[in-house]
Amino acid sequence: MSNIKIGDGNKIKSSIIGHNHNNNSNSSPSKPNFLTNHPVLTGIFASVIASIIMLFSFWKDLVYWIENLFK
Repeated sequence: MSNIKIGDGNKIKSSIIGHNHNNNSNSSPSKPNFLTNHPVLTGIFASVIASIIMLFSFWKDLVYWIENLFK
């Protein structure tokens, strides 16, 4: 049986309960970057860039070449 009773004024000494221990104490906490903070905006930005690339004229030649492979 335990000798600790709730409410009898016991104090916890030399305990690590509630302390934040980091294994990497020499480095400062890193700030999250824009990509991890805003995944939706990053996806929209990437799709806009991809759509601009798809507008270039050389894709017509590439599609024509691929279509001729299967004729």
